[in-house]
Amino acid sequence: MQSGKLILLHTNDIHSHFEEAARAADYIKEVRRTVSADRLLLVDCGDHLDRVRIETEGTDAAVNRALLTRLGYDAITFGNNEGLTYTPDQLNRLYEDAPFPVVCANLKLAATGGPPAWMRRTLTLRKAGLTVGLFGLTVQFHEFYELLGWEASDPLEEAAACVAELRAACDVVVAISHLGLRQDERMAAAVPGIDVILGAHTHHLLEVPLRIEGTVVCAAGKFGRYVGAVEIGRGPDGQGLAIEGRTVPTEGRRADPETADIVDAALQRARLAMAQPVAELAVPLAGDADAESPLGTLLAGALRRKTGAEIGLTNAGQLLDGLSAGPVTRERIHAVCPSPDQSVPHRTDRRAVEAGIRRESAA
Repeated sequence: MQSGKLILLHTNDIHSHFEEAARAADYIKEVRRTVSADRLLLVDCGDHLDRVRIETEGTDAAVNRALLTRLGYDAITFGNNEGLTYTPDQLNRLYEDAPFPVVCANLKLAATGGPPAWMRRTLTLRKAGLTVGLFGLTVQFHEFYELLGWEASDPLEEAAACVAELRAACDVVVAISHLGLRQDERMAAAVPGIDVILGAHTHHLLEVPLRIEGTVVCAAGKFGRYVGAVEIGRGPDGQGLAIEGRTVPTEGRRADPETADIVDAALQRARLAMAQPVAELAVPLAGDADAESPLGTLLAGALRRKTGAEIGLTNAGQLLDGLSAGPVTRERIHAVCPSPDQSVPHRTDRRAVEAGIRRESAA
């Protein structure tokens, strides 16, 4: 990495893949040993967390916050996994007083018309002799966000507004995008003045960045299997910018011991937190992905009652197993139904399973 240039490292769509994240952390720490803090910028482009992992579910994502904190991220943006699988109150607890800024320009709380105290539209930093302006954007799942009390505005309109705010005062303007590749391509073509777009959401890997209308578009795949690295310096004779990007594979690297320790400790806390029974079943509830089954029927009925719908449906793969007779713990429900259903945000299938089981055990 060339001396004097800004080194911009970016991760995205970790989805609580902690084993790969530990290898990515090893690379990030290696760069920190060779690049001074005033030349290094580290950002995450969203979906760092995923409630499929018990460490995330059982700690209310505190493990994810701890990892972002220990690696010293300068900024993160909001992915749909953050925004649609947690309520605003849960997010307040997760991000309040966080040592890293959460940057997102196209989400506001419907109740106030503004962002929560821990979220900001833009961020300006001074690195490697350059003034860097950052803004974040997340995918506009308007109908779902509305159910959770958010207003999701048009990301390209917000991008243009952010560039107007930042461009005159900044040498470099960077979009931290959780919009997906096609939207990033549209933004690069439609919104002049963005130097770098760091992409996410569609899990696309750009080993060689795209260059569209003067904008460098980058992305580092998924799950921490790659870390993106962008070098930014002044152009020839000090005019313009020279920007080069690449992705660094993490396969074969050692797992960072500190990251592994944080995750191991979180696993123990999560298991303790999720060990309490939520119900006692007198008879087993079988689950079958290929045919009607008692647990699938219970889930569909619980979803119908919970939402006030006339019909309750669940996809066949939502339940991975059945439940035995006897005590049923939160950990067992999580193992059977690990993924929150984002089609009904803040009313996950897993909670519907819990409600249905309590109803079944009380009958």
